Amino acid sequence: MELFNYLQLFSFIPVLGFGGIFWFERMQRHGAQKRTTYLFLSLLTLAITGVVQTLAWTFRDVAPFLWAQVFVVSGLLYFLAFLFLEYAIHVKRIEESFLSTDFRKALMTLRPWALLVALVTVLVLALAPSWTWSHQNFPLNLFLSDDARQNPILGYVGQMRYLAILFTIFLVVAAILAARRVFDLQEGVIRRRGYPFYAQIIVTVILLISILSAPQSTSVATANALAFGWFAVLNLIYIVRLIEEFFFWSQYNLRSDRNKMEQRQHTQNLLIRRIIGSSEVDDMATIPELMEASLEKARSRMVVNEYKITGMMAYRQVGNILKCEDPSHILGYCTPLADSKSIKSLDKARLTDIIIRTTYEMSELRETMAENLKDWGKRLVKEAMTTKQIQITSDLPDSLKGLHRLVIVVPVLDSNNFMGVLVAFKDSFDRLYPAERDVLGELSENLSTVYALMSGKNIQRERNRLQGEMNTARNIQTSILPTKIEMPGYEVGTHMETATEVGGDVFDFVPSPYGTYFGIGDVAGHGLPAGMMAVISVAALHGALGASKVLGKQLPLDEVYDTVNRVLCTLNRDRIGSDKFMTQNYFVAHDNKIEHVGAHLPAVVWRAKTQSVEELKGLTDKTGFLGISEFVVSQQSLGSFTMDKGDVLILYSDGVSEALNANGTMFGLEGIKNSLVENAAKTPQEIITATLEDLKRHASTGDLKKHSGHYTDDISFVVLKKS
Repeated sequence: MELFNYLQLFSFIPVLGFGGIFWFERMQRHGAQKRTTYLFLSLLTLAITGVVQTLAWTFRDVAPFLWAQVFVVSGLLYFLAFLFLEYAIHVKRIEESFLSTDFRKALMTLRPWALLVALVTVLVLALAPSWTWSHQNFPLNLFLSDDARQNPILGYVGQMRYLAILFTIFLVVAAILAARRVFDLQEGVIRRRGYPFYAQIIVTVILLISILSAPQSTSVATANALAFGWFAVLNLIYIVRLIEEFFFWSQYNLRSDRNKMEQRQHTQNLLIRRIIGSSEVDDMATIPELMEASLEKARSRMVVNEYKITGMMAYRQVGNILKCEDPSHILGYCTPLADSKSIKSLDKARLTDIIIRTTYEMSELRETMAENLKDWGKRLVKEAMTTKQIQITSDLPDSLKGLHRLVIVVPVLDSNNFMGVLVAFKDSFDRLYPAERDVLGELSENLSTVYALMSGKNIQRERNRLQGEMNTARNIQTSILPTKIEMPGYEVGTHMETATEVGGDVFDFVPSPYGTYFGIGDVAGHGLPAGMMAVISVAALHGALGASKVLGKQLPLDEVYDTVNRVLCTLNRDRIGSDKFMTQNYFVAHDNKIEHVGAHLPAVVWRAKTQSVEELKGLTDKTGFLGISEFVVSQQSLGSFTMDKGDVLILYSDGVSEALNANGTMFGLEGIKNSLVENAAKTPQEIITATLEDLKRHASTGDLKKHSGHYTDDISFVVLKKS
């Protein structure tokens, strides 16, 4: 029996260890929320239980504890540990589902029985010491004769047994209520598990039976009445419940969230395929279909159907106007977001007409402070647009009270760009359930996709009506440039600014298993032919490097240059019939070594070690330009250089070096060098900004003044800094 008692006491260590790990992990992720607080209280209560039992057993011969003390204290502490644990598990769902009031009511049914359990515990704890100090003066013995005090039925042992029976009865009732009533709030919301409390009932009854059938003794050491080993069952149940919820259910929730994300992405892909090929009428019809599907989904997740969303309408930004475009975009009972006394007297058709005619000017919403907007609806939309967060309010104007209890405004965003709002109404409940919030968020994402595609198609239709080579070429030129550049071991900055006429500046970065390829080039001349040649060169570069990656074989840098040249000769020269040519340098970086090929312009390198500028003249005049002859061989232009920590490489186009001031003096390579010397300690993007400022000062009285603030050629920079 002693072995089982020691095993029971030892079992507290793994239970508290696992619990501590779960608690610490959630503290790191979520901080001191109620969930982590009550989990800590549960573990603390269990730890106190372990301390009490360990002290009782360890010092049983030195300072004998009475079995009644250990029995009632352990029972009460285990009950509290399980109760705290269950609340820690459910508290987030209870609060998010607005069940706190229901929970408090359910808890009230438990309170009298819990108080009785606590009262018996206090009684035992108060009476036991008086028995130990003086049997004669033991309170319940004052009314008994000497013979009666020794009687097993009337004496102290009997009295403690009666209290143990009372304690067991009260605890069993409290545990049943905790298992069946306290957390029985809403099916589908609360994962009620009663087995910890049922397990405590069984263990408590078994312990009581062992106590009643044990010899007439009061000490833990001599009575052998309290079989500590049975408490190990409760420790086992505790850790099972802990792992079930904080590990298995946590993993299940993660998988569920991942599946939801995949489903959302699938829906987005289907929407994209549908909208891209549909007409404008079909696009408009897609919006109410999405809204109806979301309403049905929200209703299916509601436990109390009377609290569902009763109305919904969608607004979209079209130009400078935010409006509900079509009556089909209004579902259920909706009203304008306005404080008008006449609203309550209007029928649905009239309300729909007012909603369609009510529009919001985006310039007013952007420029006016929320507190300066007198219109209640405008303030609500302004808050949603500014915060980019869902706005929920039950503080409604008098004209809407009685019609609605809650108004929800959900911003529709595309990459943080405001595109519209979704407005929902509830007429019988002033809270928004988490399931409804999720559905509205998902609908907002879907509407964002639809709105973005509709806006894109509108823009495209407008562009198709525009004629003119320059606008088309400018779009081509800027769209092929990389927007996000990551290069291991280097900080990267880029800049490209088009001139009044579109030119053919181009730069690119292509990561590969064999290093990061990058380049800068300039097509001679301006206009659409130059833009087309730039696009073809980028496509050829990506095609060559893509084939190299697929084949698992590195393509030498000179072959990359020659391949692009042959493609340009075939497509641009022979098929399109263009006489354009292109200067170009390609590079590939391997750690601190950079190889180069081609012919463009001299580059400059800031050497941090020597605090000096080095000119790389080998980047020009060693091979033919691209697009002139397919017989050009660039092998003789191969070269390399190294970059150490703090070194800065500047690549540029001739629009920079050839910018003129009022005297006709070019900015030149010296201007770039001087700017680099002054700003070498800065980041690449800051270096570009500083150089542009120097360039602007130089050309402000020349090219910029002559061409209304524009340079005569494209301005391009690629700056690398070794980190």
